[in-house]
Amino acid sequence: PNPLYRKQWYQRRVRARREHGSRGFSTRPSELLDENERPYIIDRTFLQSIYGSILRFTHKAIWAVRLHIPGEHHVARDTVNAIFMSLPPAEHWAFVAHANYGDDEYYFIAQFCSEDTIQPEEEVEQATKPFRAHLIEKKKANAALSICTSPNCTDVWVKEPAANGDRRFIYQNRILTTQGFDPAEWQEMERAMPLEELNSMIYQTPCTGREYKALENNCQNFATALFNMV
Repeated sequence: PNPLYRKQWYQRRVRARREHGSRGFSTRPSELLDENERPYIIDRTFLQSIYGSILRFTHKAIWAVRLHIPGEHHVARDTVNAIFMSLPPAEHWAFVAHANYGDDEYYFIAQFCSEDTIQPEEEVEQATKPFRAHLIEKKKANAALSICTSPNCTDVWVKEPAANGDRRFIYQNRILTTQGFDPAEWQEMERAMPLEELNSMIYQTPCTGREYKALENNCQNFATALFNMV
């Protein structure tokens, strides 16, 4: 962008921050991100801000983090899966999309958790606990940490696009493993999507309107469906 537009962009972004205040950040509990680093909640007001005007998302991924459950539970699940292949991995998955604007990077994050209900899009604004996606600007490490629910499980890796061999970590041992945009970590979307259009897609998966169930309507089903849709 030219310098004049760049200046206007920063001025409008500051106004968006001030207008949203603390309610503009995710309220999910986290000991890993302080209040000023938590993601923006993408609501109607946010979509009408400068972010909704200029961001175009071009790449997608599914990121995964190990569930924070006792170690013996992981062993039990692994044993059952080795015999019956019946349980989903003990992992939390989140859909992530990537956009660039100038020199800055933006991360769109949508994740379905056990306490969530995904309403039809036309019902979201009236819902007591509306289902929302989030936006992280600039800091890739913060994007990774925003899908973690415990400071004891912070290793985040790329689930999709699938890698051959070892896990491709985004964040490991409390260190960001790759800086900036790494093409190996992403799959190009069918076409670039404006923020509002991409946000609308989170309400169009088969998970909408159904109760969360650990075995059949969960974070992995949601992330996979959204990944395949865009």
